Amino acid sequence: MLLLALVPWLCGCYLIDQGRGQLRLRLGQIPLEQATALETDPKTKALLAQVPKIKAFGERRLYLKNNSNYEGYYPSLGEGITYVVTAARKTELVPYTWWFPVLGAVPYKGFFDRNSALQLQGQLEQEGYDTHLFAAPAYSTLGWFKDPITTQMLHQGLPSLTETLLHEMTHSTLYKEDQGDFNEQLASFVGEQGMRLYLSEEQGWTKEQFLELDQENTKAEEMGRLIREALPRFETLYQDAALTEPEKLNRRKVLFAELETTLQAQLGWKVTLNNARLLQFRRYNPQDPRFAQTLAQVGGDWQRFWVEVEKEALANPPGR
Repeated sequence: MLLLALVPWLCGCYLIDQGRGQLRLRLGQIPLEQATALETDPKTKALLAQVPKIKAFGERRLYLKNNSNYEGYYPSLGEGITYVVTAARKTELVPYTWWFPVLGAVPYKGFFDRNSALQLQGQLEQEGYDTHLFAAPAYSTLGWFKDPITTQMLHQGLPSLTETLLHEMTHSTLYKEDQGDFNEQLASFVGEQGMRLYLSEEQGWTKEQFLELDQENTKAEEMGRLIREALPRFETLYQDAALTEPEKLNRRKVLFAELETTLQAQLGWKVTLNNARLLQFRRYNPQDPRFAQTLAQVGGDWQRFWVEVEKEALANPPGR
């Protein structure tokens, strides 16, 4: 999901606190085989036992990069292992970005310490930005360090664990500097498609089981549809040169109120939205058909898929 732990080792005073967090994760990891043997909860034990199988499947079937990630387990409490801040201007659907060596421009900044994330969020809000802070269950260091399986990755069961693990492995396989949305949308596509292949080919899932899984996700998909339908209205408003900044701010209040009311009435989802949250949704819930089209064009051959995706990334750099 996120390329968080590589950044701390590169960037100033941010290095110190983040380096401590990374070291804590490194020293606190238990070898996966040992963690599985010692685990007393049957569900957790079964999920831990699946990790090497999922990883091997990703490497063999999806041609994901083979590295030393996810060979350890880090027992952890709380919502997530890292706390992530995103931001955007109030009258633009353009993410605030941070620039780091290797990564390039990244549309989020992560912390192991929640208070540090809250401090950055407050600073950005004082500067007039919309912000969103959330806890992430996983992260990627692009293979630079040994990323662990975390407790949070196990909370939602086998489909979620499989999708998350393959998502993060995608980041280590192909990452394009300055192309944050491309990287996340690619990882989301590979994670979901790979999860379905794993459950079907390795776990013997039936059509009925997939139907049940899809039904569980119906509310999230409907939420996605409503937000996707609303995004063009915000873009049209923000791009209207005839409106002043105050007029855009007033009109966006109406648009957000309408969308929030719809989400609560139809889905029971009570949430306060802003541009940062809209962009976060678009980043991780794409409807861009390009990756599906590419996979279809190569006849489902994942080895050829990576070649074509690499070409696409090179042909469409940021700003084009």
